[in-house]
Amino acid sequence: MAQHATLEDLRALWPGGDLDGDRAATVLSLVSDAIDALCESAGVDVTKASASALRLVTCQAALRMLKTSDAGFGVTQESWGATPYSGSMSFANPTGDLYLTKTERQLLGLDADWAGYVSPKVPE
Repeated sequence: MAQHATLEDLRALWPGGDLDGDRAATVLSLVSDAIDALCESAGVDVTKASASALRLVTCQAALRMLKTSDAGFGVTQESWGATPYSGSMSFANPTGDLYLTKTERQLLGLDADWAGYVSPKVPE
């Protein structure tokens, strides 16, 4: 399975600060494999998705995983008090889990609309 984005692609989207290249390269590889496995399990041919969509989805998912850090990336709420020196921060993805948003899933062709029917067997 091919890697869908390069380290340079990820650096272009990085919000600033230092990016650990070794960790980022590992995360990009894992995210690419996860996307391939997810598409395969859903019956979607990942090779038919556009290269730019694959690159974007891979980078966005990797960014969410990498932003969980002490540097303050991924913080959704922060509050501090004056006495007795309290403070708290809430992270959007505190454990660095891999997930795809609804838009990303649509870009990959997952969660497409479908229709089906059930033909119940009527007891005789």
